[in-house]
Amino acid sequence: MWSSFSEKTKKEVLKPLETGLVNYWTGTKGVEFEEKWAAYCRCKFGVSTTNGTSALHTALVACEIGPGDEVIVPSYFLHRLGALRLASRSYPCFCRCP
Repeated sequence: MWSSFSEKTKKEVLKPLETGLVNYWTGTKGVEFEEKWAAYCRCKFGVSTTNGTSALHTALVACEIGPGDEVIVPSYFLHRLGALRLASRSYPCFCRCP
Protein backbone atom coordinates (compact mmCIF):
# COMPACT_ATOMS: atom_id res chain seq x y z
CA MET A 1 0.00 0.00 0.00
CA TRP A 2 1.46 3.37 -1.01
CA SER A 3 0.18 5.24 2.02
CA SER A 4 0.01 4.36 5.66
CA PHE A 5 -1.73 6.13 8.49
CA SER A 6 -1.25 5.88 12.22
CA GLU A 7 -4.04 4.56 14.41
CA LYS A 8 -4.39 8.05 15.90
CA THR A 9 -4.97 9.55 12.43
CA LYS A 10 -7.53 6.87 11.57
CA LYS A 11 -9.43 7.53 14.80
CA GLU A 12 -9.47 11.29 14.17
CA VAL A 13 -10.78 10.78 10.64
CA LEU A 14 -13.58 8.51 11.88
CA LYS A 15 -14.70 10.77 14.77
CA PRO A 16 -16.94 13.07 12.68
CA LEU A 17 -18.57 10.07 10.99
CA GLU A 18 -19.21 8.28 14.28
CA THR A 19 -20.54 11.37 16.08
CA GLY A 20 -22.52 12.82 13.18
CA LEU A 21 -20.64 16.13 13.52
CA VAL A 22 -19.68 16.18 9.88
CA ASN A 23 -20.15 19.74 8.67
CA TYR A 24 -19.57 23.38 9.59
CA TRP A 25 -22.94 23.67 11.33
CA THR A 26 -22.41 20.75 13.69
CA GLY A 27 -18.69 20.01 13.78
CA THR A 28 -15.42 21.82 14.31
CA LYS A 29 -12.90 19.93 12.17
CA GLY A 30 -13.26 22.17 9.09
CA VAL A 31 -12.73 25.37 11.03
CA GLU A 32 -9.87 23.82 13.01
CA PHE A 33 -8.15 22.78 9.79
CA GLU A 34 -8.53 26.23 8.21
CA GLU A 35 -7.18 27.97 11.31
CA LYS A 36 -4.20 25.63 11.58
CA TRP A 37 -3.47 25.91 7.85
CA ALA A 38 -3.60 29.71 8.01
CA ALA A 39 -1.20 29.70 10.97
CA TYR A 40 1.14 27.30 9.16
CA CYS A 41 1.12 29.58 6.10
CA ARG A 42 1.44 32.69 8.30
CA CYS A 43 -1.80 34.05 6.84
CA LYS A 44 -4.72 35.73 8.51
CA PHE A 45 -7.27 33.32 6.97
CA GLY A 46 -7.38 29.83 5.54
CA VAL A 47 -10.15 28.58 3.27
CA SER A 48 -10.70 24.95 2.38
CA THR A 49 -12.62 23.92 -0.74
CA THR A 50 -14.04 20.69 -2.07
CA ASN A 51 -11.83 20.36 -5.15
CA GLY A 52 -9.47 22.14 -7.52
CA THR A 53 -12.22 23.73 -9.59
CA SER A 54 -13.87 25.28 -6.54
CA ALA A 55 -10.43 26.40 -5.33
CA LEU A 56 -9.86 28.20 -8.64
CA HIS A 57 -13.27 29.83 -8.42
CA THR A 58 -12.61 30.92 -4.82
CA ALA A 59 -9.26 32.42 -5.83
CA LEU A 60 -10.82 34.33 -8.73
CA VAL A 61 -13.51 35.79 -6.49
CA ALA A 62 -11.01 36.65 -3.74
CA CYS A 63 -8.83 38.49 -6.27
CA GLU A 64 -11.88 40.25 -7.73
CA ILE A 65 -11.20 38.85 -11.20
CA GLY A 66 -14.12 39.68 -13.45
CA PRO A 67 -15.38 40.30 -16.96
CA GLY A 68 -12.65 41.37 -19.36
CA ASP A 69 -9.74 40.63 -17.00
CA GLU A 70 -6.85 38.53 -18.26
CA VAL A 71 -5.62 35.61 -16.19
CA ILE A 72 -2.17 34.21 -16.93
CA VAL A 73 -2.31 30.42 -17.06
CA PRO A 74 0.14 27.72 -18.15
CA SER A 75 -0.52 26.30 -21.61
CA TYR A 76 -1.36 22.86 -20.16
CA PHE A 77 -4.27 24.44 -18.25
CA LEU A 78 -6.83 23.75 -21.00
CA HIS A 79 -9.09 21.36 -19.06
CA ARG A 80 -9.87 24.04 -16.46
CA LEU A 81 -10.72 26.85 -18.89
CA GLY A 82 -14.42 26.08 -18.88
CA ALA A 83 -14.68 26.65 -15.15
CA LEU A 84 -12.43 29.70 -15.32
CA ARG A 85 -14.52 31.33 -18.05
CA LEU A 86 -17.87 30.48 -16.49
CA ALA A 87 -16.86 31.61 -13.03
CA SER A 88 -15.39 34.99 -13.90
CA ARG A 89 -15.97 35.73 -17.60
CA SER A 90 -12.26 36.51 -17.72
CA TYR A 91 -9.84 35.71 -20.55
CA PRO A 92 -7.01 33.21 -20.26
CA CYS A 93 -3.58 34.39 -21.34
CA PHE A 94 -1.42 31.33 -22.02
CA CYS A 95 2.23 31.28 -21.06
CA ARG A 96 4.90 28.72 -21.76
CA CYS A 97 6.24 27.01 -18.66
CA PRO A 98 9.37 24.98 -19.44
